[in-house]
Amino acid sequence: MAQVIAGCDRNLDGGIYLNGQLFYDRYSSYRDDYGLTFALSQKYFNDSLNVGINALYGRENEHSVEVFAEYAVSDSLSMNIRGYWIGGGPAYGMYRSYDRNDYAELGFKYYL
Repeated sequence: MAQVIAGCDRNLDGGIYLNGQLFYDRYSSYRDDYGLTFALSQKYFNDSLNVGINALYGRENEHSVEVFAEYAVSDSLSMNIRGYWIGGGPAYGMYRSYDRNDYAELGFKYYL
């Protein structure tokens, strides 16, 4: 397997994080994969709240989007909410098996 990734990763003013990447994966016994990824998030309230979006677009219209919010209530407790949309690709592809199986997640973490 060989992999090539080219991208940009920046922390901007105002707590904004930006990341974009192009990728190409070469497999010896499977078809090649390629596409792009994108991430954008911003922190609020003294970095207690992080809100953002992550996305992927790949070969044959494979795609996914994640929207999230993570809030640190205290040093030992955090909560998050996420929404995922996944789909596209050929009928035999991995992403097609997730098509129309989008979901939302609510999570809590407590550190002892």
